[in-house]
Amino acid sequence: FSSWLSQFGFHHDQIQDILHDLNAVGNQYYSKDGFQLLVDRDFLLMSQLKPSFNEVKHVIAIDEEFTIQLPKGSLTFFPDMILPTAEELRSDSMTAYFDNELIRENLVVRSWLPGDFIMPSGMKGKKKKLQDILTDQKIDRLSKTDIIVVQHQKDILWVVGHTISEKYKLTENSTRAFKIVFSKVKRTVFIYSFRSRGLLC
Repeated sequence: FSSWLSQFGFHHDQIQDILHDLNAVGNQYYSKDGFQLLVDRDFLLMSQLKPSFNEVKHVIAIDEEFTIQLPKGSLTFFPDMILPTAEELRSDSMTAYFDNELIRENLVVRSWLPGDFIMPSGMKGKKKKLQDILTDQKIDRLSKTDIIVVQHQKDILWVVGHTISEKYKLTENSTRAFKIVFSKVKRTVFIYSFRSRGLLC
């Protein structure tokens, strides 16, 4: 275990601190080689640090197809599309469809914030905190730093890869769709299991 940590640039004193605090869920450690270690329940999650998404904010015009590059991937916007089939709606969590007629102003792409709310699809107009949604889905703290949102006016349209807004979703009255596709850059995370005492991936 110590040799596994040292190969990522953690020095001896750090390793001793980690071994001492294996039950301290949420603790984070940073190595000289640019790796972050997160203590998460039964696992240790190791990933290479990348630029913070909190420094990224884009304003997107809604009148033409457009792609933006982000630290974790890219987002492509397709306004005024034909309606998707039922199969297309269900097939991919990284593709979202909205009622084109309801999107009237520029969109904002940004990192999520602890105070953010969304009206999740299927909740009949009730708002819910994003932090609670991510907790319910058992998203670990390291992965939460990658979460991005697409915002229209004061509303969040899409927590990318997780849930869309009930307010803007397609209905039987919709005639055209606004489509957004997220292409994610794969992030390598090494997972060490407390239970099996070994590297999972």
